[in-house]
Amino acid sequence: MLGWQDIRQSYRRSVFGQLWITIGMAVTISAIGIVFGTIFNTPLEVFLPYLASGLITWGLIAGILNEGNQAFIVAEAMIKQLPLPKIVYVVRVVWRNIIVSAHNIVIMPVVILLFGGGITWALLLWPLGVLLAVFALSGMAMIFGIVATRFRDLPQIISAALTVAFYITPVIWIKESLGDNELVETIVSLNPLYHILQVMRLPLISQYPSLENWIWVVALGIVLWTIGLLLFKKYEKRIAYWV
Repeated sequence: MLGWQDIRQSYRRSVFGQLWITIGMAVTISAIGIVFGTIFNTPLEVFLPYLASGLITWGLIAGILNEGNQAFIVAEAMIKQLPLPKIVYVVRVVWRNIIVSAHNIVIMPVVILLFGGGITWALLLWPLGVLLAVFALSGMAMIFGIVATRFRDLPQIISAALTVAFYITPVIWIKESLGDNELVETIVSLNPLYHILQVMRLPLISQYPSLENWIWVVALGIVLWTIGLLLFKKYEKRIAYWV
């Protein structure tokens, strides 16, 4: 309910309402696709589906992490007035970003229809990829949210780190186009956000995530939720005083 309310309030009195979420992403994909497709000398029928799936998926990742670290800070009034379980505010952020991503995902069938490609059995792995990715991201958001409530410099640090991560993660560039580069391969393979990106993106473009991608995401989810729950158990009662 809180997540839906956040979306509705953001676009209240707007003519197109929540459709602006989809319009904004469509314009971004079109502009970047034409420019970078030309720069990378990659056919649009190859590059645009790759770019669209990457930007839509990255939007979900960045949204959960950027907003997750302020989940308790922005809910200060509610935390001080209502006896809700604190984890509700983390779930609120995650659900809100899932709703936004659902608005954007409708672009993918249009891109595939206009620029070729098709639907394969790989698409059946997409719901599983999203579920595991959101599981890992929500654990990370919980950790960030608790620590950022105590140390208010963290939101700015995370925002800056995600900006850097966007450029070192193959969201708009294709890793294979750089050839056999060991440095790039090492940076990418050790980037946890890359593996989270892959399990959600690849099924959308008729490709299968690697076993390494699945192992990374499952392991991240388990480790992050374990740490998050331990922090939550220890510091949950202090959050009301920190905000």
